[in-house]
Amino acid sequence: MQTLNVLQNDFPGAVASVGAALFLLATGIALIRSGALPRWLGWVGVVFGVLTLVLRLGPIGAGLWVLLASIVILLRANQAVAPLPFDGVRAHEAWPHFVAISSTTVIAPDRS
Repeated sequence: MQTLNVLQNDFPGAVASVGAALFLLATGIALIRSGALPRWLGWVGVVFGVLTLVLRLGPIGAGLWVLLASIVILLRANQAVAPLPFDGVRAHEAWPHFVAISSTTVIAPDRS
Protein backbone atom coordinates (compact mmCIF):
# COMPACT_ATOMS: atom_id res chain seq x y z
CA MET A 1 0.00 0.00 0.00
CA GLN A 2 2.83 2.35 0.82
CA THR A 3 4.41 1.64 -2.55
CA LEU A 4 1.25 2.69 -4.37
CA ASN A 5 1.11 5.85 -2.29
CA VAL A 6 4.71 6.74 -3.16
CA LEU A 7 4.09 6.04 -6.85
CA GLN A 8 0.95 8.19 -6.81
CA ASN A 9 2.77 11.06 -5.10
CA ASP A 10 5.91 10.89 -7.26
CA PHE A 11 4.37 9.93 -10.62
CA PRO A 12 0.69 10.93 -10.58
CA GLY A 13 0.34 11.13 -14.36
CA ALA A 14 1.95 7.75 -14.94
CA VAL A 15 -0.20 5.92 -12.41
CA ALA A 16 -3.41 7.45 -13.76
CA SER A 17 -2.38 6.70 -17.35
CA VAL A 18 -1.52 3.08 -16.63
CA GLY A 19 -4.80 2.52 -14.78
CA ALA A 20 -6.87 4.13 -17.51
CA ALA A 21 -4.94 2.27 -20.22
CA LEU A 22 -5.52 -1.08 -18.50
CA PHE A 23 -9.23 -0.32 -18.23
CA LEU A 24 -9.45 0.65 -21.91
CA LEU A 25 -7.40 -2.29 -23.17
CA ALA A 26 -9.25 -4.87 -21.07
CA THR A 27 -12.67 -3.50 -21.97
CA GLY A 28 -11.76 -3.19 -25.64
CA ILE A 29 -10.49 -6.76 -25.86
CA ALA A 30 -13.56 -8.04 -24.02
CA LEU A 31 -15.86 -6.24 -26.47
CA ILE A 32 -13.95 -7.56 -29.48
CA ARG A 33 -14.12 -11.13 -28.19
CA SER A 34 -17.70 -11.11 -26.91
CA GLY A 35 -19.50 -8.95 -29.44
CA ALA A 36 -21.76 -7.56 -26.68
CA LEU A 37 -21.43 -4.14 -28.29
CA PRO A 38 -20.18 -3.29 -31.78
CA ARG A 39 -16.67 -4.61 -32.37
CA TRP A 40 -15.51 -1.23 -33.67
CA LEU A 41 -16.15 0.16 -30.19
CA GLY A 42 -13.78 -2.47 -28.81
CA TRP A 43 -11.11 -1.48 -31.33
CA VAL A 44 -11.59 2.18 -30.40
CA GLY A 45 -11.03 1.16 -26.77
CA VAL A 46 -7.80 -0.64 -27.66
CA VAL A 47 -6.55 2.36 -29.67
CA PHE A 48 -7.47 4.76 -26.85
CA GLY A 49 -5.68 2.44 -24.41
CA VAL A 50 -2.47 2.49 -26.43
CA LEU A 51 -2.70 6.26 -26.94
CA THR A 52 -3.32 6.74 -23.22
CA LEU A 53 -0.11 4.85 -22.45
CA VAL A 54 1.97 6.61 -25.11
CA LEU A 55 0.66 10.16 -24.67
CA ARG A 56 0.01 9.94 -20.90
CA LEU A 57 -3.59 11.07 -21.31
CA GLY A 58 -4.67 9.60 -17.99
CA PRO A 59 -8.39 9.57 -17.39
CA ILE A 60 -9.10 11.82 -20.39
CA GLY A 61 -8.87 8.91 -22.83
CA ALA A 62 -11.02 6.72 -20.60
CA GLY A 63 -13.56 9.51 -20.20
CA LEU A 64 -13.83 10.00 -23.96
CA TRP A 65 -14.28 6.27 -24.49
CA VAL A 66 -16.94 6.03 -21.76
CA LEU A 67 -18.79 8.95 -23.36
CA LEU A 68 -18.65 7.24 -26.77
CA ALA A 69 -19.74 3.89 -25.32
CA SER A 70 -22.63 5.58 -23.49
CA ILE A 71 -23.85 7.17 -26.71
CA VAL A 72 -23.67 3.82 -28.51
CA ILE A 73 -25.61 2.10 -25.72
CA LEU A 74 -28.27 4.84 -25.72
CA LEU A 75 -28.67 4.63 -29.48
CA ARG A 76 -28.98 0.84 -29.34
CA ALA A 77 -31.57 1.06 -26.57
CA ASN A 78 -33.85 3.10 -28.84
CA GLN A 79 -33.73 0.50 -31.62
CA ALA A 80 -36.51 -2.02 -31.84
CA VAL A 81 -35.49 -5.43 -30.56
CA ALA A 82 -36.96 -8.52 -32.18
CA PRO A 83 -38.79 -10.68 -29.65
CA LEU A 84 -37.42 -14.10 -28.84
CA PRO A 85 -39.20 -16.98 -30.56
CA PHE A 86 -42.03 -18.47 -28.50
CA ASP A 87 -41.66 -22.21 -27.92
CA GLY A 88 -45.21 -22.75 -26.72
CA VAL A 89 -44.40 -23.02 -23.00
CA ARG A 90 -44.69 -20.06 -20.65
CA ALA A 91 -42.36 -19.83 -17.67
CA HIS A 92 -45.11 -20.32 -15.12
CA GLU A 93 -46.29 -23.45 -16.99
CA ALA A 94 -42.81 -24.96 -17.11
CA TRP A 95 -42.07 -24.42 -13.42
CA PRO A 96 -43.49 -27.65 -11.95
CA HIS A 97 -41.87 -29.77 -14.68
CA PHE A 98 -38.30 -28.89 -13.76
CA VAL A 99 -36.41 -29.78 -10.61
CA ALA A 100 -33.56 -27.44 -9.68
CA ILE A 101 -30.51 -29.21 -8.21
CA SER A 102 -28.33 -26.11 -7.86
CA SER A 103 -28.14 -22.64 -9.27
CA THR A 104 -26.36 -23.94 -12.40
CA THR A 105 -27.89 -27.40 -12.94
CA VAL A 106 -31.49 -28.10 -13.94
CA ILE A 107 -32.79 -31.60 -14.49
CA ALA A 108 -35.89 -32.10 -16.62
CA PRO A 109 -38.07 -35.14 -15.95
CA ASP A 110 -38.28 -37.89 -18.53
CA ARG A 111 -41.27 -37.19 -20.80
CA SER A 112 -41.43 -40.58 -22.50
